[in-house]
Amino acid sequence: MYVFRTLIVPTALAPMVRGLCSALAGEAGKGMFDTPLAPIGETEPSHYISSGPIEDGFAALLESPAVMHATCEAAGLPVSLEDCTAILSQCYVTEAPAFDFLATLGLELAHG
Repeated sequence: MYVFRTLIVPTALAPMVRGLCSALAGEAGKGMFDTPLAPIGETEPSHYISSGPIEDGFAALLESPAVMHATCEAAGLPVSLEDCTAILSQCYVTEAPAFDFLATLGLELAHG
């Protein structure tokens, strides 16, 4: 089963999160977080976004650092519980459509 999610990560975490998505979701996780976002009126990316349907099992690990950590451990990835907690505390995860949610954060697609 698939569920809709909009996921926004800070620029500093984007490479790590891209790697985790690719490692955990395989082909479906590749190409995530390639769209840069910037504060409205600015050009320098501050975040990256992915939005659309994801497997409900993947959605579950976005709700809990412990679930994310257990999933990473099971996949043999060297990611600590502290890493998972830091990732989820700095990322935005919502069921809202991307452009609706961007407006609430004061972000827009980065142009530049």
